[in-house]
Amino acid sequence: MTTASLRRAVALALAASPLVAGPAFAGAAEDAFASFRDFCGVPQGDYQAALDKADAGGWKHIDFTSDTMNGVKITDKASRNKVAGAEAMALSVTRGTAGKPGDVVNVTTCTVTAKADFSAVAKLTGEWLALAPHDSSASKVGFRYTPNGASATAVADSAYQAAAAANGYVMLSIADKGNGLAMIDMVKLKK
Repeated sequence: MTTASLRRAVALALAASPLVAGPAFAGAAEDAFASFRDFCGVPQGDYQAALDKADAGGWKHIDFTSDTMNGVKITDKASRNKVAGAEAMALSVTRGTAGKPGDVVNVTTCTVTAKADFSAVAKLTGEWLALAPHDSSASKVGFRYTPNGASATAVADSAYQAAAAANGYVMLSIADKGNGLAMIDMVKLKK
């Protein structure tokens, strides 16, 4: 999903609500993280479960306006949004495959974008995973792990193939998209 596509999806949701500033971002960060955790994180990388939970929670269907991922044949894609008071969030999910016959990798993405404080969202995500970041900068924090029951186990760059063949390899990033937008993006690879 491209940054421009995510911004368009969130803009649709934000157009219906006033912008949030200052301390109100704390509640927005908690809401954004809770939505991500509920839709994308439990169970991790389940396309249909994410949509079912969002639909049950009253999220509205919106057009999916994203480009596909390089090297991934997208078979299914969907987007939802939610506007509640001064908060707006967008959910985008995809599933597809990459690789070649005999070495196919299932690829699932699940992304929540919201008007929320990036640092607060990154902190909540790190606490939930109970892992140190794989990488971080002033505008992005990334984690690399494999689901391990209700917890996560960090995965070194050299071990991603083994993780993908076992419980799956997850690349989770929290990014500051500018203008007060935070994006929590999960890509799960499973052989």
